[in-house]
Amino acid sequence: MRKLADSLDNQGEAPKADKAEEADKADKAEEADKADKAEEADKADKAKEADKAKEAEEADKAEEADKADKAEEADKADKKDEEKAESKDYEVVSGDCIWNIAKADLKKKTGKEPTVAEIIERQNEIMALNRNVSEEDKKAGFVALKWEPDHYHVMIRPGEKLKLSA
Repeated sequence: MRKLADSLDNQGEAPKADKAEEADKADKAEEADKADKAEEADKADKAKEADKAKEAEEADKAEEADKADKAEEADKADKKDEEKAESKDYEVVSGDCIWNIAKADLKKKTGKEPTVAEIIERQNEIMALNRNVSEEDKKAGFVALKWEPDHYHVMIRPGEKLKLSA
């Protein structure tokens, strides 16, 4: 009987051991799942960080390009300012007329072919700038411009100087 009782006790222990092993396996599987999920979350976080880094890099490149464009525009503006400073005075050469001087000055300043209205306006500005010339300017070779009686022609000669800006 004792053998029977012992065998019954051992049989009761076997199912308990199996249940404990199953519980351990379930715990290990659960831990493995948690570890996998944590690893996937880490990968997702790293991917997000990489995307943010790419976006930041692209934004930096765009900002650098904007800075380069602005610097280029500033250089162009400086060159135009230099050209304007250089074009304050003009020395008449053979074949010049006020119309052509006004047209060339506008084309130099804007970089495009001026319209007839723009040339007329610039011609009138040049005439106004050179209407009253001081004695000092006359000694320097500048001339006072005035329309001929037909109000169409202006007499200028090679070597004379004109003011193109104040």
